[in-house]
Amino acid sequence: MRPYPRFALAMAFHLLNAAAWAASSSLDGLAAYRRGDYKRALRAFEKAAEDEDGIAANYLGEMYATGKGVASDHGKAVAWFRKA
Repeated sequence: MRPYPRFALAMAFHLLNAAAWAASSSLDGLAAYRRGDYKRALRAFEKAAEDEDGIAANYLGEMYATGKGVASDHGKAVAWFRKA
């Protein structure tokens, strides 16, 4: 096997692994959010949003807009909605 296909295969594996990890953080955040555990949801969503998870960024925007688990901050809400 030539080096390029091996490299491409390794990169694909790492990208899929990273996507699964980010989705896991987002799902953990969603479960915590639905239970009303906003502090845990905030941590999970922030971790997922760092990996450019749009769903997590949207929930962060909602949390800042409504003041769930954080002080209400419309500026931060808008910033997270834009990232989403």
